[in-house]
Amino acid sequence: MKTAELADLVELLSQEVDLLEKLHSVLVSQQEALVEGDVERISALVEEQISVLNLVGEVEARRKALLAACGSEEGKPIKIDALIDIAPDYLATRLSSIRTALREVIEAIGKVNSQNGMPINQSLAYIDNTIKMIAGEDQTSTVYTPNGEVTRNT
Repeated sequence: MKTAELADLVELLSQEVDLLEKLHSVLVSQQEALVEGDVERISALVEEQISVLNLVGEVEARRKALLAACGSEEGKPIKIDALIDIAPDYLATRLSSIRTALREVIEAIGKVNSQNGMPINQSLAYIDNTIKMIAGEDQTSTVYTPNGEVTRNT
């Protein structure tokens, strides 16, 4: 891989990190909106999330095209560690920083994403139970015995 192509790849990876950090920020805001129950804000943030994900997809497509043009084998991704080994020092340093940033932001996104799923699932369960009660489908009630055990009465 030529130094100019490697520099272009470093730039694309840097853009991808920036976009993923933006996505993380959107997800954190979405989490706050979920907790507050702000439906309008959630809707706006979902639109922003989709927009950022589309941009990530575009950068990823450009990165794959660049790697294909550089002769990387189809289906075999080139790892950043391998690029660091062949890169000039100034690019190797940037690649190392990008590798660390990618790991951190992807881990942070995964954490927030799983945390965002919890209140959504709780809300869905609450809505489901409410609908069942209104529709008369839920004829059971939970009762605690004097020993603290839970029993269901029908």
